[in-house]
Amino acid sequence: MRGDDRGSARNTRVFVQAQDEFRKEIVAIFARHTLAGRLQSGATVKVTAKASDEPTVAALKELLDGIGAVTEHQGTKRKRLLEQLAVDLTNHHATARDIARQAIDRAGAGRDYAQAVPLLEAIEEKHRAAINDFKEGWTAPEGKQWKDRHPILFALGIAIVSAILGAAAKTAFDQYLLDHPTQGAPVAPDVAPPQQGPASSR
Repeated sequence: MRGDDRGSARNTRVFVQAQDEFRKEIVAIFARHTLAGRLQSGATVKVTAKASDEPTVAALKELLDGIGAVTEHQGTKRKRLLEQLAVDLTNHHATARDIARQAIDRAGAGRDYAQAVPLLEAIEEKHRAAINDFKEGWTAPEGKQWKDRHPILFALGIAIVSAILGAAAKTAFDQYLLDHPTQGAPVAPDVAPPQQGPASSR
């Protein structure tokens, strides 16, 4: 399986989980609204539409974090993965709309579904913006520095540079001693030798 295919399969898996979370939340919404006696109301329509947002935001975060983990910078691979994610997000949005419409119909508020459309559109636009922000680098992780991506080569380079600088410093010092031979000769301390006192009598 190619990398792009694996990315798409992962996108599908994560979005299916988000859709399952959306369905579970709808069940909870209907239970609450039934107890409150407002199941067949515009409130049910609006809350149901908004319920698709949170699971999708969580799914997008997981998917974008994954793309950031397998790509080091804004390169061709990241671009392809983000393009595929945008396609899969569109498919997810279509599924989420179907889930919302069917749920609203079951609640007996199908006549008010039009109220859900602008809410769904605003939510979908927010999700697309999250991908665009990542693509433009606003929320994407910073690429690793060269030394972090190639630690062995970096350490080897440091060792080579250190050896070159050390050799150059030794050569310069040796040349300095040749040019100034007296500078390197030890200098006797200008201190008088200690005087010996008279021998002590026993």
